[in-house]
Amino acid sequence: MTPASILIVEDEQLVALSMRRKLESLGYTVPGTVATGEAAIEQASDIHPDLILMDIMLAGQMDGIDAASQIREKFDIPVIYLTAYSDDASIDRARLTEPFGYLLKPFEGKELQTAIEMALYKHEMERQLRAKERWLSTVLHSIGDGVITTDEQGKITFMNPVAEGLTGWTQSDAAGEPLPEVFQAVDEETLSPIANLVTRVMDSRQTVILDNGTLLIQRDGETRPIEDSAAPIKGELDEILGVVIVFHDVSERKQAEQALRQSEEKYRLLFENSPESITLLGLDGTIVDCNEATVRLRNLPREEIIGQSFIEVDSIKEEDLERFTALFSQLLEGNKIGSLTIELTGPDNEARWVEAFPALLRRDGRVDAIQVITRDITQRKLAEDEVARYQEHLEELVAERTAELENSNLQLARSNAELEQFAYVASHDLREPLRKIKSYTELLSRRYEGKLDARADKYIDYIVDGSSRMQQLITDLLMYSRLGRADLNLNLTALSAILDGVMSDLELNIQESGATITADPLPTLNVDAQQISRLLQNLLGNALKFRGDKLAQIHISAEEKDDEWLFSVSDNGIGIEPQYVDRIFLIFQRLHTRGEYPGTGMGLAICKKIVENHNGRIWATSQPKQGATFHFTLPVKQDGRLNTGMLNLNT
Repeated sequence: MTPASILIVEDEQLVALSMRRKLESLGYTVPGTVATGEAAIEQASDIHPDLILMDIMLAGQMDGIDAASQIREKFDIPVIYLTAYSDDASIDRARLTEPFGYLLKPFEGKELQTAIEMALYKHEMERQLRAKERWLSTVLHSIGDGVITTDEQGKITFMNPVAEGLTGWTQSDAAGEPLPEVFQAVDEETLSPIANLVTRVMDSRQTVILDNGTLLIQRDGETRPIEDSAAPIKGELDEILGVVIVFHDVSERKQAEQALRQSEEKYRLLFENSPESITLLGLDGTIVDCNEATVRLRNLPREEIIGQSFIEVDSIKEEDLERFTALFSQLLEGNKIGSLTIELTGPDNEARWVEAFPALLRRDGRVDAIQVITRDITQRKLAEDEVARYQEHLEELVAERTAELENSNLQLARSNAELEQFAYVASHDLREPLRKIKSYTELLSRRYEGKLDARADKYIDYIVDGSSRMQQLITDLLMYSRLGRADLNLNLTALSAILDGVMSDLELNIQESGATITADPLPTLNVDAQQISRLLQNLLGNALKFRGDKLAQIHISAEEKDDEWLFSVSDNGIGIEPQYVDRIFLIFQRLHTRGEYPGTGMGLAICKKIVENHNGRIWATSQPKQGATFHFTLPVKQDGRLNTGMLNLNT
């Protein structure tokens, strides 16, 4: 153990030397001796000895008492006074500095050692006590509870910051005040004051806990719900030295409890009034609660349902029971299982279908119960079965009707083929006699023109004209009958080249009418070039024919839209009444007499069939005397082949 170091403060050199020798003989170390109070303070700061022997009467302006006071305050070093005098005034001054002992000169070595050891022990005990007080003060100032202490008279001796905040009193204001003056506790319901806690503790000598529902009235009149306890502070002889009150604000907990109660009330309201059956199960499958809808679904009193096993309340088929049990095991393992459809047999032996939606209920992170929402789907199930039967019957009817349609389509295809063959044969066979009639009639006209009367010449002209029109009609019919989809010869073809050919064929008509024909760049498409040529020839021919008394202006446009090309042939001719724009595409339909405009009424019908053969559409828009626009579409892909490219037409 390291010997204590002792600083000697003595202005008489011989006395100081004698004390040094005594101390060293007793086993202490003496780091130095000084003769003045100022030097003592400086040495205490530099070497910080364990104890100082201080002569009261020192040379200089500062005596030993003043020096000891500063040393005690600044460095917390114990001081023993040395004096040859014991006057009351000096003793009173010295007592204020809280010295650790007095030695009257002269003194013996044993007396000196006893004083030193007692001083060192007392100082160590005081140091430990101060450390414990600081620790206790830190704890009391750091805890989240309010702490108030009183003496045995019930007067406040201490308040921590939390208690100050909760009561609205500062410790300086509350010190010495009776506890009820600062800590005003009342019953939450009646607002009647709570009995003085100090009195209750002093009488019972035990800890007193306030009932739940206590309000603390703060200094400003506001109230806070609190929970607290009061305990006696006892001395070594079990005497009561005072009371400690520990309390805390439970406002947040009260609010949470209120919110929880409201939530539970809302849940209970929804639970009881839900149209769906809701059942709460324990983890063993026992029903612990159910709502009114469950009572109606089970057709049992609630008391006969609660406490029963969920699977025993209703009779469940064996195969459903195994599946039900397996799925519930999966649910308890944390897996989502969705809904269950189960057939039940209740106490009335009536079969019902229900759809169950089980879910785990957790509390504090642990599975606490199982909630099962059950919906009666008996009517839906019966309706589904009925729909299934109707669907099966409908499928049978559809199959029968499909077979009939296929047979009808086959017969129609055969009839169409026969009709086309008949039209072709009839047209072919009619052309020969018509050719002879026309030829011989023309021969009569040339040979006997002027030799017969005017009426005969007129009749001959009628025969020639009728034969020519009949011959053209048969030609158009023959072409129409040949426009079959199966006969398409599709090839990637530049439509500009087709248009050039058509305009070459119509060159004489174009020149005679003084028409102007323009065109946008036209694409390259996968088409039957011969049919598209006939399409454009018919449309351009109509535009030239029905120009009226104007110089024809015709424009062909092309625009790609989504998966098709839109073509438009516009003119400035006589136009069409809007109510006739659909009729003109029918076979043999004419809007004008042959004297006004010649033709067979087959041209636009042929155009419609050509466009439809190419999976397109054709229509017209027009107003009388404002020209007409014929629109038709052709797909980007034709029979799986992509139509691409764009070519320019220079006219």
